[in-house]
Amino acid sequence: MSPHSLTVSVDLSFDETIATVRFGDRTPIVSKVLGVDREDGSVVRVYLDRFIHKTVRSYRLENWTATGAISTILEKTPAFAKNS
Repeated sequence: MSPHSLTVSVDLSFDETIATVRFGDRTPIVSKVLGVDREDGSVVRVYLDRFIHKTVRSYRLENWTATGAISTILEKTPAFAKNS
């Protein structure tokens, strides 16, 4: 991992209504989930109800990408999706 990259982890509640997102070793962020996209039974995209990635925009994110102007959309990177 390079100095300007962060590993991203996303954990969903059992009913997939709450997401806990961690950027590196920073404090976890808890957010409501607006929707989840799946491919072949695996979660590939999570739509959150808030904008959580402002402070990490200058980092290269590993495992997941974070996009969105009003709220955050988390999407698994292709390499991570294959292995999970």
